[in-house]
Amino acid sequence: MKFSLSFKTPDVLDYVLDQYESTGCGATECNAEGDNGSPGTCFDCECAEDNAFEERAQIRQCAERFIQYGECITIEFCTDTNTATVIPLRK
Repeated sequence: MKFSLSFKTPDVLDYVLDQYESTGCGATECNAEGDNGSPGTCFDCECAEDNAFEERAQIRQCAERFIQYGECITIEFCTDTNTATVIPLRK
């Protein structure tokens, strides 16, 4: 048996993107240290914010295939296979 649920959470995509932090620039010349003295991920480089901006744009582009108006999403559940699938928007 299949059934669908539609959710409306106002501004959920904008909220998530506002909370999103870049994973850093990945620059090898960075002096950041991770746990136990291992090389860390640089969050202080000037390029980190540029990367975060680009990453947010990629996330938004991907999510907009499934989330309408940044807040509405439909998920189809199948009890036979015990799975859930996000339904892409029709264009």
